[in-house]
Order: sequence, then C-alpha cells, then structure tokens
Amino acid sequence: MATSCIAFLERRRIAEILHWRVRRAPVIGAFLGAILAAAAAAAERTAENAPTLVRKGLTAEMAGNAQAREQALSAAIELAPDFAPARWHKGFVQRDGQWTRFAQAQRDLDDEKTLEEYRRLRKDTSAEQAEAQLELANWCHRHGLDDQERAHLTRSLDLNPNQPVVRERLGMVLVDGVWLSRTEVREAQARGKQALKDLKRWTPRVEKLRAALNRPAGRQRDLALEQIRSLRDPSAILALETMLAPADEDGA
Repeated sequence: MATSCIAFLERRRIAEILHWRVRRAPVIGAFLGAILAAAAAAAERTAENAPTLVRKGLTAEMAGNAQAREQALSAAIELAPDFAPARWHKGFVQRDGQWTRFAQAQRDLDDEKTLEEYRRLRKDTSAEQAEAQLELANWCHRHGLDDQERAHLTRSLDLNPNQPVVRERLGMVLVDGVWLSRTEVREAQARGKQALKDLKRWTPRVEKLRAALNRPAGRQRDLALEQIRSLRDPSAILALETMLAPADEDGA
C-alpha cells in the first residue's frame, strides 16, 4: 500500500509540473517575443539613423560647420561601428578586417615595403665584410631602421675594430685610450663619486689610526694594527690605501 501511495504522489507531482509549464508557456513566449521585437526595432533604427547622420554630417560640411560634421559622423559610428561611409568620411580605411586611420595605414604600408627591401638587401649583403655591413647600416639609417642599423654597425665593428666613427655612432666614448659605452662611462663616474664619498667618510678614522701607527712600538700602535686587520668594509679600502700604505710598509 505504501508503494501505491508513493506512486500516486509522484504522478500527481508530474501532473502539476506539466500543468504549470503549459499555463506559463504563453507568458514566457510573449516575454521573449517582446525582447526580440525590441532588439529588431533597435537594429532597424540603428541602420536607418547611421545613413541619416552621415548625410547630416556632409550637409554640415558643405555649410562650413566642421564641428557639426564631426559630431554627426561620430554619432553614426557609435550607432553602427562598421558602417563604411561613416568610417570613410572620418578618415578610416579597412585593413585586415580592422578600421585604421588612413595616415596610419599608409605608414604601416610604407614600413612593410621598407622592411621587405631591407630583407632583400640583407640577403644580398656579405655578413663577413666590414665595409658591406657598414653600407647596409647606412641604408638602415636613411630609412629609419634604428635597431637594424645598430646591429650592422656592431657586426662591422666586430670584423674591423679600427673604426672610430662606427664606435661613435654606437655611442662609445674614448676615455684614456679605451673605448667605453656611455653606460660604462656613467657607471665609472658613479663609482668615482661613491669613492670620494667613502674617502671623506673614512678619512677622520683613518687619520687617527695613522697617528697611532706613527707612534713608537707600544700598546696604541698594536691596537691600531689590530683594528686595521679587522676591517671588512670595502668602502674603507681607498682611504686605507691612500693614507696608511706608507706607514704600514714602514712598520712591516
């Protein structure tokens, strides 16, 4: 009997669900229909308004009202981003499926042509002749290919290190007979400034140590030597070498 009751309740539950779905179906269908109709109407209005706005913009242009022209064309693009007439009058062209400013598209096209010509020249240029690499670097310079210019200047210098002009073009500077990059020069200057600071900081202490070392053999001189031997700070090296080396050698 319990099994019969359970089966009866299950059948009743299924019937209620089916009844609810049948009863609600028209309401849901009407709701979805309203949404679709609204979307279709919006799309229709968009398609109609974009051409109207373009015509409005062109009319404003003929009247000499540049601001109204720009506003109308921008509004047309906002409504229909892929509406070609609006894009064209705003100075866009379609390239590889993307809308791009005409000036930028022309620059990109010119860059592609330049790179294509560069690749052809690079293929025909010997990688083992310094002069040939320099000529290709000069071509790159004339065509604004800065990275490629630097690469070929570097290769030319590898093949023939005796090229001061090439070194200068690579940003190198002759310092005491040695060619250094500007980075190396800056780093050397920074190290020099830091060395002067260290020397200034350690000078008072080192002077006291030197005075103790100049005394006759005794407790104070021994303590000074012990302090010097226990120093582990690299920043003290310059002061020690500058001020103590002669005294330390005499006492050795």
